[in-house]
Amino acid sequence: GHNTNVQVEFSWGATEAKAAEGLVDAIVDVTETGSTLRANGLRIIDTLTTSNPQLIANRDSYRDPVKKAKIDQIALLLRGALEAKSRVGIKLNIPKDRIDTILELLPSITAPTVANLYGKDWFAVEIVVSEAEVRDLVMAAVDVLAEAGAGVSKVSIPEHHATRAALAALNGEGALAVFKTGFYGAFTRTYYPASLIASINKMWASQADVLAPRSKLSLIAAELSRRNYHGKVYAKAQNVRPTYIKAYDAALANVDVLVMPTCVMTAPRNQTPGSYLEAVEANFAAINAGANRNTQPFNYTGHPALALPVGKSSAGLPVSMQLVGRFFDDPLLMRAAYAYQHSTDWDKIIGVNS
Repeated sequence: GHNTNVQVEFSWGATEAKAAEGLVDAIVDVTETGSTLRANGLRIIDTLTTSNPQLIANRDSYRDPVKKAKIDQIALLLRGALEAKSRVGIKLNIPKDRIDTILELLPSITAPTVANLYGKDWFAVEIVVSEAEVRDLVMAAVDVLAEAGAGVSKVSIPEHHATRAALAALNGEGALAVFKTGFYGAFTRTYYPASLIASINKMWASQADVLAPRSKLSLIAAELSRRNYHGKVYAKAQNVRPTYIKAYDAALANVDVLVMPTCVMTAPRNQTPGSYLEAVEANFAAINAGANRNTQPFNYTGHPALALPVGKSSAGLPVSMQLVGRFFDDPLLMRAAYAYQHSTDWDKIIGVNS
């Protein structure tokens, strides 16, 4: 109400954490989906205003040819960023004697970018392909299920895009704990293959340099996190897990199965890097490829999930959809997969040369 006695402070970053830790009673923050707020155990009480980004130019400035060119360039960059959300980039090196054959197989929005590798009979090739092809194949599979009697509706789970932050903390510090404790970890009541454990532990101790670059980077980042926050980051990532479970459970209260692409892109081509530096760059690039962004969340929540082939892309690469169900409802996923399999030309879908 009016004349409320409050003390207002400006916040510079991590505002939601200040409310979660009890440093303030309430916050006013800019949010896109609200998933970060919910991940910190907060809820939106009221929306003060809504907005959308717009590029606005001064009329006099836009009449100036030099300024107009710069403004148009900014607009082009912004449109490119928006368009890129539905596309993925693939880089590969191709030997000179196979360039024509392989280029005929590669999908591309317009044409591949091809450049000579210095001092080698190889070409560097870059292509941009649309994720829409994967989405279209999965939606066609959903139509098959609908024709078989399934009811279909669209659902939105904003938290699905926010799980990677928690997973990064768990995977990094969890891997570091295993690295320091020893292969197979500790305390679990199971069979421990002694010779295998000893061999891997020896290798980790004396030949850690052969670990993949991104594995080294993950271990270094986890070590920094542990030294600076003393396990608090890992603990918070564990504690917020029920929030994400609840988000999926809420969606599954209204539907029996969630359907999505298993991978949002088709498989990149496997090629031998031209140099050690290229191998390192390719290994780091795989971190942000996003191929597992639909599968990792359910490793985190524990919901049963099943991948099912649904067809081939225009380049002949396999595409699959992922079925996700309620806890302990694995038989329903199997029945849905069985219904799809027997409503399609299954041999064509899984055939290698089809």
